[in-house]
Amino acid sequence: MSSITCSPKTERSLVKASVIAQHFNITPATVYRWASEKRIDSWKFQNTVRFDLDAVRAAFNAQSSPPPCTPPAQNLPPDLEEQIEALRSRYFEEQAAMLEEVEA
Repeated sequence: MSSITCSPKTERSLVKASVIAQHFNITPATVYRWASEKRIDSWKFQNTVRFDLDAVRAAFNAQSSPPPCTPPAQNLPPDLEEQIEALRSRYFEEQAAMLEEVEA
């Protein structure tokens, strides 16, 4: 990470979208989309775009709802919901069986 001096008194650590994406477990495309939607600040230097990690972290923490990349459950097709529920049931049954084996 390199630091860029914005004024004589202020120094910010500006990073690439890939660093932001890795930090928040999202894609770089999402970082760029948020910047274009003015959800987070960005700075352009010639042919590159940089982000202030601390400012993005503050913006991310200020959101009261889950990140927009999480689809609401009601948008899932019914057959997919059934598959997910079947997998959950199977998972919990397997976990219960494993616990019984350990306790025995």
